[in-house]
Amino acid sequence: MTLLQNRFLAANLVAISGLLVAIMFGLVLGGGADPLQFSDPGPIVRFGTPIAKGLMNLAMAMAIGTMVLAAFAANDKSAVLRKLLNLSAISAAAWVLIGSAHFLLSFISVSGASFSLEPSFSQGLLVYATEIELGISFGLNLLAALAIATLALMVSSLTGTALTATLGLASLIPLALIGHAAGTENHSLAVNSLLMHLVGIVIWVGGLIALFSIRPELQGNSKPMALRYSSLA
Repeated sequence: MTLLQNRFLAANLVAISGLLVAIMFGLVLGGGADPLQFSDPGPIVRFGTPIAKGLMNLAMAMAIGTMVLAAFAANDKSAVLRKLLNLSAISAAAWVLIGSAHFLLSFISVSGASFSLEPSFSQGLLVYATEIELGISFGLNLLAALAIATLALMVSSLTGTALTATLGLASLIPLALIGHAAGTENHSLAVNSLLMHLVGIVIWVGGLIALFSIRPELQGNSKPMALRYSSLA
């Protein structure tokens, strides 16, 4: 493995470890994974859903944050740009895989259905993805992840990178829309505030890990990119 890959892996392991500790702390001590009184989906779903969501969010932040950093701080058609795009593609692929698991677990949690290969389960999953607001939002987010994973391998210019980064930021909109009840007061203000928070956190977390990973490739000239990133963060 290259130094870039080692640093990228190390940074992600640290982030994942901290994330899992925080999630387990909340689930066990906070009672977030206590058995439900009615239609309990079982411990795998109770623990698996928040863990998968946390890991999905981390992968999403890495993919989008790295793409934004590449568009904002790298030089056009440079080797550094290509390496940042590769990191974003890897993160987006993880986002797709973990997000798919989270989508399935969230469906089981919401519907109370048990996993099976029967047509009825597949039909319920399709209804969840196409007619239920929560499922639609998660589905759109997953489609964006798949598009970003593909585009990150295809583009090589700053223009293409910027457009892909815009798509990544747009993928946060469905998550912001389901983060606040539509019937409550000041819904639009709450959604906009949540969206701004999501944009800020993915740029900060993803960009920071990407900057740490790419630093050896800058050959001692990391200050310009760090300054550009700091203006974003």
